[in-house]
Amino acid sequence: MSYVLKGEFSGREVAIKVLKVSGGKAEEYFNELFKEASNLVTLSQNPNIVQVYAVDVNKHVIEEILRGNTKLYLTNPPMIVMEFMKGGSLYSLLKDDAFFYSSSWEKAIYKAIASVAEALAHIHRNGYVHMDVKPQNVFMDRKPSQPADLLSVEFKLGDLGSAVRINAKPVQLTPEYAPPEVLIEKAKPYMDV
Repeated sequence: MSYVLKGEFSGREVAIKVLKVSGGKAEEYFNELFKEASNLVTLSQNPNIVQVYAVDVNKHVIEEILRGNTKLYLTNPPMIVMEFMKGGSLYSLLKDDAFFYSSSWEKAIYKAIASVAEALAHIHRNGYVHMDVKPQNVFMDRKPSQPADLLSVEFKLGDLGSAVRINAKPVQLTPEYAPPEVLIEKAKPYMDV
């Protein structure tokens, strides 16, 4: 639903999530990005969650883009600027046998689980449910070059685009990682576990 680009601001590398805009209603795009941004800004003030630095979403700009103003999309797209996690996601390591079968793997996974658990505790205390906990949304501050480096990697939970208030109706999920209850119940913290 977005392009994720690498950028730089004030000498710091950042990730820029640019909303894909093609057809539809400006209000829907605006509401989607605004919801994600407000969730992120509120919740990202935690060392275990990918931090948000800036949000630029303007309903009138989205309307102009949908009317065909591609120059505006290139110069002022709706976006969220956040912490750049150089190591990518935990998912990439799951596919690399050198890491997966290393003696450091178990301790690194416990570290990742602890970080995600602390992030979820923060999210739940603030009245939200993440709704999309999966290896693709657990990010690393750096890419380990060898299995022994795994123990120095910091893990953070990201992508709060599916987050909803506790007792709200889930709006997005990844079926492979979602409990079956999401299809019949409102969002509850246990669904993240």
